[in-house]
Amino acid sequence: MLIHSLSYLFYRPFFVLSFFLGLSFVSPCCLWASDVQGEHNKATEQIELGQQIYRQGRLASGEAVEAYVMGDMKVLGTQFTCLNCHGRSGMGGAEGKTFTLAINPAALFTPRKGVYLERPAYTDETFAKVLRSGKVPGDKTLSAAMPVYQLPDREMAALTAYIKTLSSTFSPGVSEETIHFATVISDEIKPGAARSMLSVLERFFQDKNSRTRYENKRQKYGPFYQHYRIKAYRDWALHVFRLHGPRESWQRQLADYYRQQPVFAMVSGMVAGSWEPVHQFCEQNEIPCLLPNTDFPAAPGKSDFYTMYFSEGLGLEAKVIARSVAASGKEANILQVFSSRSGGSSGASSLRSILKQQGDAVTDWKLSNHEQFTWKELDHRVHGSAADAVVLWLTSRDLANAGPAVEREKFTGPLYLSSSLLGGFFVDFPEVSGRMAKVAHPFNPPEKQELIYKRLKVWLDSRGLKSEHRRIIGQSYYACMILGKGLAHIKNHFYRDYFLDALDHGNAKSIFSINYPRLSYGPGQRYLAKGAYIVEGTLQRDQISTLVSTWIVPDL
Repeated sequence: MLIHSLSYLFYRPFFVLSFFLGLSFVSPCCLWASDVQGEHNKATEQIELGQQIYRQGRLASGEAVEAYVMGDMKVLGTQFTCLNCHGRSGMGGAEGKTFTLAINPAALFTPRKGVYLERPAYTDETFAKVLRSGKVPGDKTLSAAMPVYQLPDREMAALTAYIKTLSSTFSPGVSEETIHFATVISDEIKPGAARSMLSVLERFFQDKNSRTRYENKRQKYGPFYQHYRIKAYRDWALHVFRLHGPRESWQRQLADYYRQQPVFAMVSGMVAGSWEPVHQFCEQNEIPCLLPNTDFPAAPGKSDFYTMYFSEGLGLEAKVIARSVAASGKEANILQVFSSRSGGSSGASSLRSILKQQGDAVTDWKLSNHEQFTWKELDHRVHGSAADAVVLWLTSRDLANAGPAVEREKFTGPLYLSSSLLGGFFVDFPEVSGRMAKVAHPFNPPEKQELIYKRLKVWLDSRGLKSEHRRIIGQSYYACMILGKGLAHIKNHFYRDYFLDALDHGNAKSIFSINYPRLSYGPGQRYLAKGAYIVEGTLQRDQISTLVSTWIVPDL
């Protein structure tokens, strides 16, 4: 056996030399694999640097890129990033009267023939030249609004490499005939609420697909110049990702669903508690997540991009309450009451952080699992903490058995409540110590909700859908409308980043929002509702018209 092994070695001089000289042998395959890994790491570092330049306008050193606009006006690259005009997708768009062309590989590195601004395909060298000089091949000049950048060779190569990755292949979840979407439902959601959401989504998709059939016929007989539009039509397929068991397992479950059927985007959805696990999954997999039904959104990280919420939920209400407290112009002592079983903990945490930054003192009364809120105990704690104001992060159920209200002479400060926790509508609530309670209300007033809902009710009635869970129905329908609007804009360019870039520049459908007023969109803005009302008055349904409301946008 030894002879056989040695004879094997003698046929390979390198092995023989290593054997007699006592050299450590390293397989050429290992050396090759190491070289490949090294090249891969260098390419990854280059792409990351290119992304930094594209999105932040910063060199490898962290310093801002130098740039010039309007010929000789010196500016910083951080002020005029590629991202600002060409979007995260590189697909460009319009800003006022200025139209920004796409700069993805299909746009830059192929010739422009028979279209506006004809030119040959860029090479790495000619692309670097145009970025540094503003001169396009053919002795044409870029718009004066387009900066010219003073990029060193290393940074120029990195930026070019990164741009070549932008919108280069269609995103997952799209086939020649179908585009796939998903919605998420957790076990704890009540069947009636889940059914209300699903009935809207399923019927909206069904309506859309019935129209797609006619567009497929037009594709055969329509004019050639409409081909670019017609070939974008696809059936919409809705998949329901149902989450079971502990929240810690939700991301794994979502990954299993996604592995079986990739989807282009998530739409609507409902889970018990925070949306955080779904948010993280969508960010990690770069899946757009449109307008889930939640009052407990995740706090987006600095680089998060893919999840779009109606509002910051209780976090928005906390900001509005804090702004109202600060209006007094003096430091305040706040007592807040909350219960983890009703979801008030997140609002209390947000408010505590903001008030401490304002210099206000905060005392917490956290109800234990079996502890019942009472006005009598509140009175005791108000005097114990010398509170100037009280915030109740409680539900209608928490208040139902609270006993008699606080006597007038015992508390004279404002008392704040959360409209989200009260169910989104005003409820019967006693007048407190001669003052009116104040409700943080991020929703439309009831009369306006009713007016907008009439439009949706026609659609529901004509399709035999029930009108239960109106807030869920309204939000789910609006999410579908936004989904359709974004897809109509991108036509047959099925890139997820382009889809979100398109939504960031439009709010034409905001008038159809039943629940939230004044929705607005913008690049990087992931909460559409930016403000809320502070409603003061006797909170009884027959006195809605006598309420006084103040609209507050806390982050202005």
